[in-house]
Amino acid sequence: MAQALRYLLIISLLLFAHQVKAQKDSSAIWLSDSMQAILKELSLEFSRIEGNDGHRIAYSSDSLLDFQAFNLAEALKQNTELFVRSYGSNGIATLSVRGTSSNHNKVYWNGLDISPPNLALMDLSLLQSKPWESLEVDFGAGSLPLGSGSIGAALNLNTQWSKRGKNKLYLRAGTGSFGRQEYQAWTAYGKRKLRAQTSVSFHQLENNYPYRIPGEEARDQELQNADFQQIHLEQALNYRLKPEQFLSSTIWYSQTKRSLPRIQLTNAGLFDRMTDENLFWNNEYQKQYVDQKLIFKAQVGLVASSNRFQLAGSDSVDQNNYQSYQAQLRLKTMQRHWLDAEIAFQSRNDRVQSNGYNQNAMRWLNALYGTIEFELPNAGTVNLQLRSELYDDQFAPLTGSLTWHIGNFQLEPHLSISRNYRVPSLNDLYWDLAGNKDLEPEESYQVNFGLNYKLESSNWSSRWELHSYFMWVGNWIQWTPLNNLWRPVNLKSVQNYGSDFIWKLRFFSGKWRYGADINYQILFNQIKSNTSNPQAEGNQLPYNPGHSLNFNPQVYYKKLRLAYSLNFTDRYYLDEGNQYYLPGYILQDLQLSYGKVISNHYLKLSFSVHNLGDIDYQTIAWRPEAGIRSLGHSR
Repeated sequence: MAQALRYLLIISLLLFAHQVKAQKDSSAIWLSDSMQAILKELSLEFSRIEGNDGHRIAYSSDSLLDFQAFNLAEALKQNTELFVRSYGSNGIATLSVRGTSSNHNKVYWNGLDISPPNLALMDLSLLQSKPWESLEVDFGAGSLPLGSGSIGAALNLNTQWSKRGKNKLYLRAGTGSFGRQEYQAWTAYGKRKLRAQTSVSFHQLENNYPYRIPGEEARDQELQNADFQQIHLEQALNYRLKPEQFLSSTIWYSQTKRSLPRIQLTNAGLFDRMTDENLFWNNEYQKQYVDQKLIFKAQVGLVASSNRFQLAGSDSVDQNNYQSYQAQLRLKTMQRHWLDAEIAFQSRNDRVQSNGYNQNAMRWLNALYGTIEFELPNAGTVNLQLRSELYDDQFAPLTGSLTWHIGNFQLEPHLSISRNYRVPSLNDLYWDLAGNKDLEPEESYQVNFGLNYKLESSNWSSRWELHSYFMWVGNWIQWTPLNNLWRPVNLKSVQNYGSDFIWKLRFFSGKWRYGADINYQILFNQIKSNTSNPQAEGNQLPYNPGHSLNFNPQVYYKKLRLAYSLNFTDRYYLDEGNQYYLPGYILQDLQLSYGKVISNHYLKLSFSVHNLGDIDYQTIAWRPEAGIRSLGHSR
């Protein structure tokens, strides 16, 4: 009975939402000038009400392509202060946000959850930054409209449609040290009702490079056969039935073949091989009603992946396949006076076939989500989110958030309180001889407070944001040795708190334009309890730097652009005993580019130098990183 009241509560909050206004995004997208000239969004695009916990970072497609990022992991490392756990340029790369683990951060593509349900984490080296997609990072409760489990943050990749009636072509080719090659072609075409966008890309990296073992003076060791090949094919169609009604279908296939970097303590001539294939297919129908004051959206999608892993020296291949069938219905009111509201029903079925399971694993998940936002006279807005989920024939903890935000003044404060949770992954539950079906879901409580401030004049603008947070995560799931067997258990509780600072400056003077972005994070995390290792209580979680900084100044003169990037990562511990750590490091990149619009096409020539200081650094212990030197490309 109590669980049924959850649904009735959400529905009742939304039924009386008869007067609403347009959604205000609490953060601005600072677009670079290049692709603005050719990429324009359609006027009709579904815009969900965000969780709005006050902190959302958005990146244009062009900013993610600066400095020739090889994949999404490199793009995040170059553009943000977020910590990317990378096993080398051709290795697995995952994300850590605000002291959380990699499986606390999901990745969505056009509203589809593409994070593997067996691992509950996404390898960002498998994803590519494409010229028609933007990226939004929603922290904490900002991810609730799409799903639960993103205790740290959710990464949202969204397709941007080019303006109707204009055909466009984008070509990109690049080369660099360590056999690095990149080729990409993108085109948008069609007229009137039907528009299409096609993207093809190929990336390759040989990655044989010398390195030194800590304590040695010279780079006498060599990592061999660490090769990487990746291909992406994407096709998108958008058919406008009526001015207020359209259908769209987008399919994305990728294949990645690579040998994983060996740790320094093993024979460098041996290597593990891994092949990943991914197919993402998204289909949407959208229509506006009541003079564009009500939007209905239906979505059906498929996420299918295959992973094949071969251990060095072994003749057998471990194979892991999964399929996720996802659907959702959303109804949103908009463009009214004092109230915003949205309701959504979501359903998904996940299936996994693995050599590590004694039988195929399956999970059904159904969810009801609702949000309502009130505008208070002279006191800002109040936003309430509620989300209830049913998984594996049991109700998950009720999640949601309550947010207060003032956006009518130069100084914009916001405050939110939220609750989130993460269910155990299918590997946690069903891995042969190790799965633990008695695991409890992880729970998280967060408090976020922030201030946004913006100043503008005729030739300059400045914006800064300060976000502070407190997070508690209980029932933390961790694999640990028990009776000579590694098993997942609800091991500990963790407390994280810190602040993010963002400052953006733009200045114009004649033919000169200047810009600078600073992103800084300070993090304090602490193990509050640990049932298997009480001595670790009070220590910091491993692989979480206390300080991180990203600084990106740039200057334009006519069609020329000179950009510099500095990324600082503080030292971080490698173990819960806080005895071993990796030292901090600073990476620097420099790029000179020339861009020009010719008809509907955009030409850009650029030259980049990476790792200016030629420093030796490691992100993962005993795994050397290749120091990329230079790369040029045109498009």
